[in-house]
Amino acid sequence: MRHKTILAVVLITLAMSWVVACNPSTLDAQELVTIQVVGADGYGTLSLRSNRARIAEIIREEGESVGDTDEKQLHRLFVREAAMNSLIFSSDKTMDLKNGDEIVIHATYDEELAKLGGVRFKNLKFTYVVEGLEKARPIDIDTELDLAFVGFESRGTAHLALSGDLERYREHFDFIFVTPNTYLSNGTTVDVHVRPDNTALTAQGRIAEEKVLTFTVSNLKPLESVDVFENVVLSFDGVSDFGNASIDTMRLPIDWIEPGTHTEPPLSFSATPTTNLANGDKVTVVATVNRDWFADRGLFVEVFSKDFTVGGLKDYPRNLDRVDLMPLFNKLQEPLREDIQMRLLDNMWNEDFRVGNPVSRWDIQDKRGVVRIYYGYLQSNRADNFVALIYKLEVSGICVEATPYQSRYEVGAELSKTLYLVYVVDSIMHDSNRVDDFEEFSLKFHSNLELSAISQFKEEYGGAGVVVVDATVPEQVKFSDE
Repeated sequence: MRHKTILAVVLITLAMSWVVACNPSTLDAQELVTIQVVGADGYGTLSLRSNRARIAEIIREEGESVGDTDEKQLHRLFVREAAMNSLIFSSDKTMDLKNGDEIVIHATYDEELAKLGGVRFKNLKFTYVVEGLEKARPIDIDTELDLAFVGFESRGTAHLALSGDLERYREHFDFIFVTPNTYLSNGTTVDVHVRPDNTALTAQGRIAEEKVLTFTVSNLKPLESVDVFENVVLSFDGVSDFGNASIDTMRLPIDWIEPGTHTEPPLSFSATPTTNLANGDKVTVVATVNRDWFADRGLFVEVFSKDFTVGGLKDYPRNLDRVDLMPLFNKLQEPLREDIQMRLLDNMWNEDFRVGNPVSRWDIQDKRGVVRIYYGYLQSNRADNFVALIYKLEVSGICVEATPYQSRYEVGAELSKTLYLVYVVDSIMHDSNRVDDFEEFSLKFHSNLELSAISQFKEEYGGAGVVVVDATVPEQVKFSDE
């Protein structure tokens, strides 16, 4: 009897284990979903996902009755977990939710896995009521958006200046400049279109209105006028009428005249004319200015050209009308006196003139002075010039000594003659603008007749390409009949 009792207990225990292991169990789908609603009231967003924690808890509870060596039951437990994880939840509405909304939740699953795992689900369709959403707090765009204006008048730039929630949630806004935000001037207006992403904002309890704000440009610094010619030097070199001009910009800021990263420098100059210049001529220098480059640095240029007067060229005049010749005569006074005295002693004024020692000596008196002055130069180069001085000598003498058979005169003979001496001064104003600065002077011709002396001079020194003009004889050296 005792053995029958023990057998019955064993059979009942095995039967119960079979029921637990083989009979399907029913799970509440509503417990296996996590429902989350975020955002503001009226703008809520619902999301659904499997409740992994609850599924893990169920599997852990069921696994406590399964031994580590029972492979069949372990496999069955794995399939049950897979069946629960196959649940897919959906709802009839997920956006723009407000408190009190009733949301219908649907669940589907892999029926084959559920059957193999002995799992049944209930509440595959249920209703969820939205609650706990807070009212969205509006962002005051009018007070939290400003523009900062930087730069200079007519070159200003507008930049966004945000504060408060507008700055905090900046990534959820688009700011569009409806009007240009560069090259601005004080007093003009700038329109900014503010477009919020309220989906993203309401998810964080904020909301904003789409609008266009208008701002008036102010606080731009005035452009400063700059004279680009202030430190420009026009250099002249050469001879007047043939001078050259060059522009010296070395005193200007280096970044003004060097190209830097640009193909052209911000500032450059050109001059017209630059060749064949004479003292007193006008040279116009024109500035080519990159106005944008200067304006970006707060500067503007008003004057784009400037006239310069040519000066400092070695000046060889076309005539001597306004030239004081006395410095020349003062310098020549002694050399001329000595040379004329020598010519008289050599008898150039009478017929005993010859090379070598004089053949007669005279007690002489003379009256002398300049009767004509000529100024000549090459037309192509006035630096190659000369001054001809024609001296007139009225000589009276008594022969005091005569060499027989050689002199044409006898002792005691009296004679009066007129002599014209033509002296030529080469290259006046040689190294300066002074008339007494010359290379050399010498006697070139002499004659007893003035016209003959003039004719001989012009034949020798005139010609094609040579200009010869009369000059006024200074009163101090002029021949006088008195």
